[in-house]
Amino acid sequence: MKLLRFPQLVQVLVFQRLGLDGLFMLSLCSQKMRNQIKSTFRAKSKGLSMVLDSLREEGYIYFEGLFDHFKVITWIVENPETTPRESSVLFLKLDTDMVSCGLSFDTDTGHPTFGFDEDNWKSAPILMYNYISDLFHTSSDIQFITNTRSFEDLPNIKVFKNFYHEGLRLAGSKLDAFFETHEITNCAVILPYIKTDDLFSRGSIKRRSSLLKVKHLLVYKANFLVINNILSFRGSHAVFLESYMKNNDIKKFLKLWMAGRFRRLDYLLITKLYTPFDPENILFEFNTMPFDESRRSAMYINKSTYVSSLTG
Repeated sequence: MKLLRFPQLVQVLVFQRLGLDGLFMLSLCSQKMRNQIKSTFRAKSKGLSMVLDSLREEGYIYFEGLFDHFKVITWIVENPETTPRESSVLFLKLDTDMVSCGLSFDTDTGHPTFGFDEDNWKSAPILMYNYISDLFHTSSDIQFITNTRSFEDLPNIKVFKNFYHEGLRLAGSKLDAFFETHEITNCAVILPYIKTDDLFSRGSIKRRSSLLKVKHLLVYKANFLVINNILSFRGSHAVFLESYMKNNDIKKFLKLWMAGRFRRLDYLLITKLYTPFDPENILFEFNTMPFDESRRSAMYINKSTYVSSLTG
């Protein structure tokens, strides 16, 4: 069937039935087909996201719709010595780059899975990400989700717009080293418990770690942070949950804030593990007045990137 000879309305109906993974595969048939899909298919989107599941040794690229997300491709890392050869081998031309890979399809859904060997598994995912971004008219900014314990298995990406780590445990030294060599331009969410060298020690990252210059930063398990880390935050929005901060730490922050420091800071939320802060103890050293509802300023609306993840 010569699809490109059909009227455009028929092509659009066919494209809509294929799904995003089917459209991606169809676009690989020829440059003419790719251009036709680009010119006729439109879908509202919030962008793409790349997921690396290190536990399952799989990666995914998702199309983020306005109300749902759709998996476009899956990739795995193939080891010729341990991976059975059940997929066909092909060469993909992604713009000016030629990539060899294995290809198999889910027998129920037809979803494609690409297998990359050790020569191209770090470069191929980002090439495919850029190709899909161009095909479906989405932003090329990298939104990345991972649960890795070793950042060495990440693709060759140095700049992320948003970075979300959802693992269970992570060494603080590895987290610190990652942010020293990678740039996060918008938001970072760090979910796992951060291990330190000593069970009873804190401060496993540098005082002015590059983690602390991310514009929007949310740390779910802030047990590894000390007050000097908090005072070195250079972004605009920060949430540090389950910290070991003390009342005196909060006093130190407030004194510096009232003295004019932290001019770029718009929002800071710190919660304490086990026992809450003592407001009376903290405010005793400050000149305060009773709260007056009638004189309160306009309510501050936190518009930071990760608010939705906190509420839903």
